[in-house]
Amino acid sequence: MDRVDVARALSSSVRLHILELLKDPEGNFTSQREGDLSGAGACVSVIARELGFSQPTVSRHLEILRDAGLVETERVAQWNFHRRDHAGIRRARDLLSDI
Repeated sequence: MDRVDVARALSSSVRLHILELLKDPEGNFTSQREGDLSGAGACVSVIARELGFSQPTVSRHLEILRDAGLVETERVAQWNFHRRDHAGIRRARDLLSDI
């Protein structure tokens, strides 16, 4: 984890909003079909619908968050579920507190 990557990931209001929404996926997203929301997090389609962005745009934001160690992804059946990486967020907080 690099503090430049963390700072870059947190420099976007969209990515900050995604992190906020992922605090409580079941409370912040509405499932449209069975399987697109679970305890493993939320799939891109659910996040994109909530944000009003295309799936490729949201996928790119999630990739940046994942590269910074703030989000983790788990493959379940045909879906990739995204959730906050709490250990990564703690490491990012520690990195940024040293600035």
